Order: sequence, then structure tokens, then C-alpha cells
Amino acid sequence: RSIAMLRRTLMRWAPPVVRGRVYEHPGAPVITLFTKDECSLCDVVKEVLRAAQPTHKHTLEEVDITAPGNEGWFERYKYDIPVLRLQGKFWIKHRLSPEDAAQGLEEAAAGAFQERPGDPNAESYPNRKPKS
Repeated sequence: RSIAMLRRTLMRWAPPVVRGRVYEHPGAPVITLFTKDECSLCDVVKEVLRAAQPTHKHTLEEVDITAPGNEGWFERYKYDIPVLRLQGKFWIKHRLSPEDAAQGLEEAAAGAFQERPGDPNAESYPNRKPKS
């Protein structure tokens, strides 16, 4: 139990290893997409965000949860990708509608974005099997 608590604490302070910026708009809200290879839902989310870009400027960066250095993010999000964080705060998981994208980005641009409930954490799931 103490190892899991230490991992959660370190993950809060250790930024994820970013795969890279998909695109950038300086000064605009930053969206972090937690993903891994062969994630079709992640591709759909990226399409929704790209479509929103002309009217709702933002920067999109990707974090591969399977990359070295992202073990804590993998343990947290392994069952729930895609996971999106906006301005470093949990925003949404699994799917993103054009309406959700517009609303979140408008809130972030106005400095009013609040973290949404439901930030996944696979380590706390009731049926999770302990590591050997």
C-alpha cells in the first residue's frame, strides 16, 4: 500500500514524458492526450480537436503511457485511454464530442476551466489484482 501511495505522490510531481506536440498555438490552452500505439479512439479524439482548432485555438501534446518514464501514468490510465487533460487538469476520457471540445476550450481560454470529476485511476479499481 505504501508503494502505491508513493507512486501516486511522485506522479503528481513528475511531469509525463511527452511524445511530442501534435500542433501548437502559442498562448492558447494546452491539451494533453494520454495515448498509446494503435488507439483508434485516440485518433477520433484528435480529429475532433483538429476540427475545433480554427475556432478554438489550442496546443495539443501527446503522452505515450507505454514510454519509459511514464510508468505511473500507465498504471493510472491503462484501461481508460484516451484521457485528456486541459491546462494540466483532468477533462475527459474515452470520447470527446465537438460540443465538449468547444465548451472546455472556451472555459480554458477564459481562465475558468475546472477539473472534471471522474479522473481514472486503474490502481484503485476494486477488481484490480495486486502485483506479485
